[in-house]
Amino acid sequence: MKRRTVQNFINLETMAGGALAEKINQAMEEVARNIQNPNTNPTTKREITVKIKFSPNKSRNVSNTSIAVSTKLAPTEAIDTQISMGIDLRTGELQIAEWGGVIPGQMTIDEYQEDRKAAAEEDRKDPDPDVNEETGEILERRKPIDLRERARERAEANA
Repeated sequence: MKRRTVQNFINLETMAGGALAEKINQAMEEVARNIQNPNTNPTTKREITVKIKFSPNKSRNVSNTSIAVSTKLAPTEAIDTQISMGIDLRTGELQIAEWGGVIPGQMTIDEYQEDRKAAAEEDRKDPDPDVNEETGEILERRKPIDLRERARERAEANA
């Protein structure tokens, strides 16, 4: 069989009514956005794949053709955090919270100092403590500080 030359009248820019060029442009935009995303590894290689499948008829004069454009992008990187969990011994309820550097129920130095200042201010108002006359026991007027309640209040305020 004698080898023939091929006359190609296909323009990739206008192929499928311009849909091929449009799909490639969209893929290029996806790749560019992925490269600019600060949550991806900047040096990971990205790919654009163009697949053109030909399904010719028996007489070889017409071919159904499908065009697919796909991208392979860099995945977003994992985000690390710590979660604290446990059971509230008073209520039996399961508690779970993101740990933000302070253990739930634990006071910071600033909060402790604020509480001490408030207690000192209360003592200045009435310097004589209450005394149980029967036992001679000194009664404190301040109620105990519930650190878990404080932690819940702080978490609700920050939410």
